[in-house]
Amino acid sequence: MKVLIVNTLYYPFKVGGAEKSVQLLAEALVRIGHQVHVAVVHDKKNYISVELNGVNVNYFPIRNLYWPFGAKKPVLLKFVWHVIDFFNFKAKKDIDDLISQIKPDVVHTNNLSCFSVSVWSSAYKNKCKIVHTARDYYLLGPNSTLFRNNKCIDPQSYFYRISSILKKYNSKKVDCFVGVSQYMVNVHKALGYFNEAASFSVYNSVEMAGVNRLPSDINNGVIRVGYIGRLEEQKGYGNFLQFVKNIQSKIGEDYKVIPVVAGSGCRKYINIVESSLNVGAIEKLGYTDVNNFISKVDHVVFPLQWNEPFGRAIVECAVAGKPVWINPKGGAAELLAIFPNVNPMDEFSFSFCVREVLNPDVFSSKFVAMKYDEIYKHALSKLRI
Repeated sequence: MKVLIVNTLYYPFKVGGAEKSVQLLAEALVRIGHQVHVAVVHDKKNYISVELNGVNVNYFPIRNLYWPFGAKKPVLLKFVWHVIDFFNFKAKKDIDDLISQIKPDVVHTNNLSCFSVSVWSSAYKNKCKIVHTARDYYLLGPNSTLFRNNKCIDPQSYFYRISSILKKYNSKKVDCFVGVSQYMVNVHKALGYFNEAASFSVYNSVEMAGVNRLPSDINNGVIRVGYIGRLEEQKGYGNFLQFVKNIQSKIGEDYKVIPVVAGSGCRKYINIVESSLNVGAIEKLGYTDVNNFISKVDHVVFPLQWNEPFGRAIVECAVAGKPVWINPKGGAAELLAIFPNVNPMDEFSFSFCVREVLNPDVFSSKFVAMKYDEIYKHALSKLRI
């Protein structure tokens, strides 16, 4: 089968877990016999096509006012950018030309920022079957995280309902809809998206190499509690530091709690949070490999403030055998039923020990690729009225 995967970014560009998930899926589809093309944007001015690990990757220049993954822009400029992104005609022309060239059986869309739902119109016009995977909240409004000013945004608010009308209308063109958690399926379906589509829930694939664990210092009275991710409000960095402070006050002077932090973020926000909470010395790893991070901590905490669609880092730490403590919001709450070592933060115990390390099949690249193979075949079997 010939598949065209459309996503905002692809290797070597990376903002969050979606890019890694799409790459793992594309390469796994190649291994089970599919011909896979990927369409993404990059920060260059020219179109580039390369082959990476058997995947044909097509990098397009962004067809909008600016590259959105750099410095913050003025409010008016951002507004115009989002207006163009409602239905990007220039990006549609790029996809039209690519579809005419490769003639895919299925167009599989993922994060659509920078391309817009114009991709669906292009695929529909060219009689390609359409599968869409919701990895964020892009379709529900201009803020793809549904989080601002330290609180979740209601997608049913008047502004968000009006701003998403075009996206919701175009979702009727999609043959099969996939959420990276059942939560993501439920949210979109409840708001009236993909009424004509068959719906599926497929977790992202998570592949972990062996982790070299350093000896724990718990017996010497030291507990290393880790945080990995962007150092910002929605990921709960401030809540993590408060959590560490609370643990230290509860266990007293018998143990010393050292926060170990991996990631980066806005320097102003980080300085304000760290100075106001004053947790003492913080071991900062910066942007680092997840295996390196895991090797340096005894426990991992994810104090999520937003409705996490999936939670790749949570799965990575759980598969590595660490006790993981989360604020169960969004799709991340589903991981509590899968991993015995993933538990709510309010049940934290520094003496919790992992008796069994699991790597459930639902997260393997082959399993995920086979699930999408079934979904593609289901889409091909659907009749359009």
